Amino acid sequence: ALRTCSVSCTDLRGCEHIVEVTADSLYEAVARGLRVSRENDWVDDIGRGQTTISVVVRPPQVEHKVRVQDFERWLESQGLTPAEVSLKNRLRELSRPDAASRLKSAPSSAVGAASVGSSLWCPIETEIRAGMGSTNLRYKGWRKHL
Repeated sequence: ALRTCSVSCTDLRGCEHIVEVTADSLYEAVARGLRVSRENDWVDDIGRGQTTISVVVRPPQVEHKVRVQDFERWLESQGLTPAEVSLKNRLRELSRPDAASRLKSAPSSAVGAASVGSSLWCPIETEIRAGMGSTNLRYKGWRKHL
């Protein structure tokens, strides 16, 4: 199920960065969070190996921490089922360093949209207004353009 996640990591200068992504799985959230962080000018290099990525999934809020080396080791291992093979292929494509440049340079008729493969993705921002005494929720992410 698609969930909103806060993905945080610390760059090599010791600054912590948190990005919000939508993902179907923990490792998809890690891949998307790393991609967004790596293409952001405010984030210095993110280490490999023992660097820990923290993922907070909402709702309900659940936090996960994954070392980059464990994520990359899992990603490079062979999938056990057709679904896992497909997932790993999709996440490898998402994690590739040139994925950011493909997203930035993709021509599109929609303002702010990006094309990945044959799919067109559009940025969205939604605010969900709750009842009295409740907190409003703000959601930022991407959706597949139909």
